[in-house]
Amino acid sequence: MSLAQFRQIGVPDTRQTNSEVRQLLKRAQRRAETVLNRPTPPPPHTLLLSFGVLRDTIKQAYDRLPLQRFTLLQQHLEVLQDSVERAAHFNWNLNGDVTQGLRQFYRTISSLLQELSPQKQPRVDDETKAGLQKFLATAAERGWRVQDQNHVKNIEVDGFGQSINYISKMAVGTDQLLTANIDFGIIEASLLLLHDTPIPETVLLEWTQPPYNLDVYVVFGNYVVLSQCAFLGLRPHLALLSLEEATAVNINRFITIADYLDEQGVADARHLIRSPRRVCHHYYCPMLNIQDSHRQYFRTWDLLTK
Repeated sequence: MSLAQFRQIGVPDTRQTNSEVRQLLKRAQRRAETVLNRPTPPPPHTLLLSFGVLRDTIKQAYDRLPLQRFTLLQQHLEVLQDSVERAAHFNWNLNGDVTQGLRQFYRTISSLLQELSPQKQPRVDDETKAGLQKFLATAAERGWRVQDQNHVKNIEVDGFGQSINYISKMAVGTDQLLTANIDFGIIEASLLLLHDTPIPETVLLEWTQPPYNLDVYVVFGNYVVLSQCAFLGLRPHLALLSLEEATAVNINRFITIADYLDEQGVADARHLIRSPRRVCHHYYCPMLNIQDSHRQYFRTWDLLTK
């Protein structure tokens, strides 16, 4: 029987990574603001130039921090760019969908900037550090595999590259997600936690123990990856209160379908974490055996996809 483990995958300077990504997002935010603040829409060639700059900026952000939402932003810009190119080709007037789409892009960028804002780190005194070292020593004696951080650093000096390599290995292809014609279902993938405040190491270690038995990895010095997690996915017509309100998710639909799958013996409805997120064709909620007091750490998450 393999034991769950807790590992640090490289320890680069997270503050520097976050700072670089935030700078790129602010650059994209300013570019979108410039277009949206014009009294009339710019001509198609100007819009296409702006969309090209925005796509390049988002790609640079993805290269530094490969989040699924950056990929979705690039896809969103491609759709807007296609609309403008068609309008230019047929000499049509630009409709409101392009402006509305750019506003949605701006809102998403603003939300990401808020999530990646630096949080005040709690001060850890010597007594707390000593208690944690004692806890880790006890964990090792009981058979839990706790990776020594110094050892990880020696394996590969470039902790950032090590984190990137690990995420690339753990990410699933979009063909492993639910296809567009499936109303709902369960998939298995890796979960990336983008928590507002640092998750205590004692909590991360607890997740590696029974009854949770999760493999816990820390990447980029701060973010947490949980491998091989279950997700319940619903198509938008089931997940949303109305298709016109793309942000109003009806969590009761997730609960009802989780209960149905529980009755079928497919999933445990008690494991549903009520924090839905759109990934490709569906809205997903993680399904994990996590105690209620720890669900606060799952408010902001992403699904690792290639």
